[in-house]
Amino acid sequence: MIKTHYSFALSFVISFVFLFGISNAQSNSYDSLSKAVNTFQPAKKFELADTIYLKNIEQLNKLFFEVGESDSMRNYALKGLMFVKKQKAAATEETMLESLSNFEMVFNRQAGISYFDKGDYTNQLKYFQQFLVCLKT
Repeated sequence: MIKTHYSFALSFVISFVFLFGISNAQSNSYDSLSKAVNTFQPAKKFELADTIYLKNIEQLNKLFFEVGESDSMRNYALKGLMFVKKQKAAATEETMLESLSNFEMVFNRQAGISYFDKGDYTNQLKYFQQFLVCLKT
């Protein structure tokens, strides 16, 4: 009987620590990604190293999706899309254009998902269609 209570208590403590640890880690990820995205200062000319900024937006949006923050997800996806389109217009190297096109697909998909989550199917369709256009090219 004592062994059963001990096992239950031990499993409860382990579960609590595990769940609290994940929640805390997610919060830390959000804080660090949010800070990195919001303090980013773009260079005059886009460099492949600047893709870290775009990857941070992508990861931040994944966190927003996990916690149901579709409005925040949409805001950052649209912010990423604006940045990508501006940089694509000035990009000359093939590797940069390919990298920017990949992020354009990601942000169109994330924007579409955020609109779908809010029940705005017209805008959802618009961004999913843009995703498919990017996918073909």
